[in-house]
Amino acid sequence: MALGTYTIHIETPVGMSLGSAMNDIRSGLDIHKIEPIEFRSNSIEGVFILDIRFGSQDEAHLFEQDFQLGLSARIPSRC
Repeated sequence: MALGTYTIHIETPVGMSLGSAMNDIRSGLDIHKIEPIEFRSNSIEGVFILDIRFGSQDEAHLFEQDFQLGLSARIPSRC
């Protein structure tokens, strides 16, 4: 991972579709015209695990403040 980046770790509720989660995430990004540096996903026992990496702490915080999925989110993780 690049230095000076910030990652938000999200775990969706069991049963939530990846498409639904992605629509909500995209809306949060579009509000502030934020383009993440990297997006990684994984699935374990019906839970989607998403790591979204941003180029600045400000972008990560803006996304966190507007993110309204009711998901478990951990931020920021400086990499």
